[in-house]
This record gives sequence, structure tokens and C-alpha cells, in this order.
Amino acid sequence: MKEMCRTLGTIVLVLGIIGSIALAWNNGVTVTYNSYLGRTLEDRNLLLTIVWFVGGIITTGISATILHALGEILEVQESIAWKVSSMENKVSSVNRKDRETDEITYKGSWKCSKCGRVNAKYTGTCACGQDKE
Repeated sequence: MKEMCRTLGTIVLVLGIIGSIALAWNNGVTVTYNSYLGRTLEDRNLLLTIVWFVGGIITTGISATILHALGEILEVQESIAWKVSSMENKVSSVNRKDRETDEITYKGSWKCSKCGRVNAKYTGTCACGQDKE
């Protein structure tokens, strides 16, 4: 997905530049009707052509940047997911005192006799109200 976003960003950039040129070429013309000649005249307006070109380039640049940034975000997210899964594998390999609760027990932690919840060693009362034995 990340490579697809980057590729799509590059395609948008290339097509956007071509599109900006075409947009500026077509819309950078002022049309006037000359009643004396009885026809319309088209004159290239340099300022209007530049404005259309720059507007197209800015829009294209923003779109391509967003797609490239999305690719970077997906790459970082994939890296984080890989690190989390490797941490989960390490945690699951730790010896557990009580495999029935499927919770990690650390030194000094205690299991509530009433609800079965594993509490930290510094907790004197379980969430269910049962005191530490």
C-alpha cells in the first residue's frame, strides 16, 4: 500500500505538470469580439497564462505531497506494527505463573481469590473490593 501511494503520488505529479501546461495554454487566452472585423480575436494574456500554470502546479504539488506523506505514514505504521508484534512474541515467551488467567504475573503480584484478577504487588485491594490476603 505504501509503495502504491508513492507511485500514485509520482503519477499525479507528472500528469499534473502536463495538465497544468495544457490548462495554462487553453485558459491563458482572452477572447474579444471585434465588431469592425466581424469576428472574434484571441490574444495570449501572459499574466493569465502564468496564473493558470502556477495554480495548477501548486494544486498538483499539494496532492503529490499528500500521497507521498501517506506512503511515509504507512511505512512508519508498518514498522511500529512489526515492533509491537515482536514485543508480543517476547512477552508470550515469558514464564507465567498462572496460565489459566492468560495474564502476565510479575514478582510480588497477587491473584484475587474472589474474581481471579491479577493485581500489582503495591495494590492492597482488588477492583472487586477483595483485600489482599
